[in-house]
Amino acid sequence: MNFEFFIIIVFSLFFTLFIITLTAFADETNVFDYEINTDGTATITGFKANDINIIIPEAVDTYKVTAIGDNAFSGMERIEKITINADITSIGSSAFYGCISLAEIEIPDTVTQIGEYAFGNCPLLTADIIPDNLQNKNDKIFAHRDD
Repeated sequence: MNFEFFIIIVFSLFFTLFIITLTAFADETNVFDYEINTDGTATITGFKANDINIIIPEAVDTYKVTAIGDNAFSGMERIEKITINADITSIGSSAFYGCISLAEIEIPDTVTQIGEYAFGNCPLLTADIIPDNLQNKNDKIFAHRDD
């Protein structure tokens, strides 16, 4: 009887650890909201965690991430650093607007489109983060919106 009880306890502990591990991995990959584009790629549309350092993934679920959508991280004041994967080609309007703690962002040369106000009200960023090959250079990327 004691041996059976011991086996049940050990099994329960292993099962609990397994579930916790799966939950941790699921949470890590499901912190991004996204839309599926017509070409089968994904656009990040939101973020459901409270991290201060964010890495835009190469894929969410099975979809290659190629864009950061409008307002995706807007108003997330705690974010300090963003690393963008090399498959991203566009950053939407107001994507990082109001990220007042954002001091470092790595934008790959593959990004050719950045929307208006994308980095508006991000006082710690400077224009030198913008890739040289940007196709839509405009003076509103860092502008403050008049809401």
